[in-house]
Amino acid sequence: MIGAIQLQNLVPSFLEEVPPQAVSSEVWRSDLVFEKGKSYLLRADSGKGKTTLCSFVYGLRSDYTGTIRFDGRDIRTLGPRDWAALRREALSSVFQGMLLFDELTALENIRLKPMAEGLDRAEIEACFERLGLADKLHAKVRCLSFGQKQRVAFIRMLCQKADFLLMDEPVSHLDDGNSAVMAQMLRERIERDGAGLVVTSIGRDLPYDYNRVLSL
Repeated sequence: MIGAIQLQNLVPSFLEEVPPQAVSSEVWRSDLVFEKGKSYLLRADSGKGKTTLCSFVYGLRSDYTGTIRFDGRDIRTLGPRDWAALRREALSSVFQGMLLFDELTALENIRLKPMAEGLDRAEIEACFERLGLADKLHAKVRCLSFGQKQRVAFIRMLCQKADFLLMDEPVSHLDDGNSAVMAQMLRERIERDGAGLVVTSIGRDLPYDYNRVLSL
């Protein structure tokens, strides 16, 4: 449903009063295209707008000037039904807050996602096994560590059909081993489905062969 995400002179509200020459960014106030099938890493210090950008693209916030387009269509023209369809079939994400339900188990959180690719229980369990969470399948999310929650949120993202995967600081609390496994699982998914990948980082990068690395 989405072949390209275009950013045109995008400026978040917190930068509107800041002179352009005072902002060193390859994303803000630029023309930029994220293409399906390609991978992008956006690096930035804390407070530079990584989560803000992901929220704009996912339709959770609209406090910006400039334009975001999905295949030429301004996302400000999208209605609730459009967004519901896009989040079900075209966009899948891992946010810093992860948006998991604490009183549900890890498996129940996964099952809440539209399983458009028809993943069965064995496939889900295999994902948990690869990320060292085999014994956490039925654990309440509130009992998991931050890093374990990150891995559950990652599995949930993979279980949904998507043209673009958005990942906001996905390995901030993971060791190198789990980060490498996560990267390999992403490679397999992208090679199979041709999804686009947009990852943000505050200094600890998801290890991946990105098509482009940008400074936010």
